[in-house]
Amino acid sequence: MDEQRLEAYLQLIQQLLACPAGEETSVLQGQAELVDAGLVEVMGQVADLMLEKGDNNAGWLRQFAGQVAQALGLEQSSASSAEDMDQFVGEVMGQIAQTQGNPAQVYGFWQANLDRFNSEFLITLPIIFRCLIGQNDPKLIAAIFGTFGNLIRQFPLGVRWLNLELAIAAYERALEVYACDAFPQDWAMTQNNLANAYNQRIRGERADNLEQAISAYERALEVYARDTFPEDWAMTQNNLAAAYSDRIRGERADNLEQAISACERALEVRTREAFPEQWAMTQNNLAAAYSDRIQGERADNLEMAIGAYERALEVRTREAFPEQWAMTQNNLAAAYRDRIQGERADN
Repeated sequence: MDEQRLEAYLQLIQQLLACPAGEETSVLQGQAELVDAGLVEVMGQVADLMLEKGDNNAGWLRQFAGQVAQALGLEQSSASSAEDMDQFVGEVMGQIAQTQGNPAQVYGFWQANLDRFNSEFLITLPIIFRCLIGQNDPKLIAAIFGTFGNLIRQFPLGVRWLNLELAIAAYERALEVYACDAFPQDWAMTQNNLANAYNQRIRGERADNLEQAISAYERALEVYARDTFPEDWAMTQNNLAAAYSDRIRGERADNLEQAISACERALEVRTREAFPEQWAMTQNNLAAAYSDRIQGERADNLEMAIGAYERALEVRTREAFPEQWAMTQNNLAAAYRDRIQGERADN
C-alpha cells in the first residue's frame, strides 16, 4: 500500500468518525474509489490504536469496518466473528441476570471460554450496552454491567490488565444510566467500584490512574455521608486512604497526612466491636501511613505505627487470618527495625 493511498484512507476514516450518525454511507459513496479491502484493513488498525488510547469510538469503527467488509463480500469470516462476539457478550450478560451474579455459576462458564475474553470483547462491550438499554429497562442493564464489572475485576483467571479494562468500561457504561440525582446510592457505589479498578489498573500511567481513583472515591463521598451510609462511608474513607498513601502527584508529606486522616475517619465507624476484620485492616493501613510519615517526630510516628500494627494483630491471628497475620507481622518487624525509642538491641 503506497503512502498516498494510506493517507487517503486515513482522511476518509476521519470523515466517517466526524460525520453525523446515519450519513456514513453518503460519505463512502462520495469516495467510492477508496472503498476496498485496503480501507477495511486500515479501519481495523485505526480501531486498535483508538482502543489503546481509550477512545470509545473504537468499537463503533471496528463494527462499521465489519459492515463495509460484508458489503464488499470481503472478510466474511471476520463479519461472522463479530456477530459471534456480539452474541457471546450478550450471553455473558444474560447469565449474570439469570444467576444474579453468582460467582460459582458465572466463573465456570467464563473459565471454559477464557480465549473469548479478549480485545474484541472490550470493543464489543459498549456496543452491546447500547443495544440492551434500547430494548430493556436501563437501570436493570446498568445493574448487570455493574455486577459484571465487580465479577471481572475479581476474576482470578484470564489476562489481569484486560480484566481491569473490562471492569472500568463496564462501570463507565453503568454510570451513563446512574445519574447522581436520580440514583444516588447506585451512583456512589459504582464510583467507589470504578475507583477500586483505577487503583488496581495496570495500563496507563500509575500517577494518572491514582488521580482517577482519588477523584472517584471523593465523588462517592458526596453521597456516602457518615450519618446516612456509615459503613459505605467508612469503606470509602479506607479506600481513599490507601490511594493517598500510594499517590505519586502532590507533596508526599501532604498525601500521607490525607491518608492518616482518612484512616482515622474510617475508624470512627469501623470499631473493633462492630467490624473487627475491617477495623484490623484499617489499623494496618494507618500503621503503614505512620511508618512512612514525614511530618511530626520520626520516633513518635514509629510508636504510632507499632501501636496500630499490634492492635491489628489482636484480630489478625495466625489461626483466623494466616496471610494477613503474616503480612502484619512482617510490617511490625520493619517498624521495630527502624524504631528510635527503646534499646536498639531489644528492638
